Amino acid sequence: MNAPPEVPEAVRKTLERAQLEDEVGKQALAAPLPGPLDKVFAPEQTVKVGRWTVQPFYDAHFEFLVALQHPLADMMQSVFGGGESKESPELDQMPRGPRAWELAWIMTRPIDDVEAVIKKGGMDLVREQAKQEFSRLRLFDLIQLLQVIMAQVGVYWSPTIGYAEKPVATDGNGEEGVAQSPAPPLS
Repeated sequence: MNAPPEVPEAVRKTLERAQLEDEVGKQALAAPLPGPLDKVFAPEQTVKVGRWTVQPFYDAHFEFLVALQHPLADMMQSVFGGGESKESPELDQMPRGPRAWELAWIMTRPIDDVEAVIKKGGMDLVREQAKQEFSRLRLFDLIQLLQVIMAQVGVYWSPTIGYAEKPVATDGNGEEGVAQSPAPPLS
């Protein structure tokens, strides 16, 4: 019997790379929506915090914040409007007082309910109801609620993450491949 011819080194490396890429591809496909999109397209996007249910952040919430002249709306507008930072939204500090109550109020009820209150009494009624419901919370409880709300804002923001083509790198032997870059942190 004849011995099989030896596989050239370049062919062997190509086959190994293809096998590795196939395994990586199988792992990526095992998670139907890996990364930021996992949360964006999750079937259940509300989050329970104590007796409240925090809604997903929708574009209508942005309009409510604008009407309330909320600082979060200003920050978001600066990013949308070409402000200095294109990073994920972060406030310099967690809102407190009436700003925290308003944000908590609009984020813990369905959009249709918020719109009904606005039609009934405008933003003054929103402010009044927010104060009634949230002004007597302890700071610790309010902060827990606001952290979940800001996480929901982050989910809203996540599909706008820019993805660029990875640069091509060469290994020591002149072989071209895709440069590895660190993955962005997920919230």
